[in-house]
Amino acid sequence: MSFYCMPSLLSLSLDTLTKPSSCFPLTEFTTLPPNLKDPLRHVFLKRGLSGPQLTTLLHPRVTELDLSDSLVTAELLSTVKSCTNLRKLNLNTSFCYLKKVEAKTQASSPPDSIQVADILSTNCHLGTLYLRNLSCVTDSVLSCLPSSVTHLDLGGCSSVTDSGVDQLVSHCPQLASLSLARTWVTDKGVAKLGEGGCRETLKE
Repeated sequence: MSFYCMPSLLSLSLDTLTKPSSCFPLTEFTTLPPNLKDPLRHVFLKRGLSGPQLTTLLHPRVTELDLSDSLVTAELLSTVKSCTNLRKLNLNTSFCYLKKVEAKTQASSPPDSIQVADILSTNCHLGTLYLRNLSCVTDSVLSCLPSSVTHLDLGGCSSVTDSGVDQLVSHCPQLASLSLARTWVTDKGVAKLGEGGCRETLKE
């Protein structure tokens, strides 16, 4: 005997709203409750969103935000600043994606180090942070990292140097994983990780 499980009205509604052919404007999502905004945001972020579009899908209780499929601009980070309870933030950008959006970047303001620092300063419970290929991430930005960070990707952050490692050692005693690929961190900087408080927790 086979049983057919009828999809819920909520599931059917979300499927309809997120279909690529849907013409429903994102501005209409502003008044939706958080339990509806979360699944919608997850789907639409996979397609890439601008700052104004993302604003309609945020609420004060957002704890995870994956912007790796969106063009990270100053406008987009201004929107992220409204989130102050993040536990996981992904701003990774692939080289392949950077090439695809190069033309658009020329027409948009790139993010700056002050914006990133402000986001870090207002999210004291942040545990996972991915910043791959963000050139605006500097040593001074790393001084704003909350002590709760355990997983950090700085690969391709070309402005990070040995001085940035000093900030990691001082501010992130619970680091469990760290990527410093394609930065200006030398062997001397890496050696400092073995002298800080994170030497007991850092595994990779």
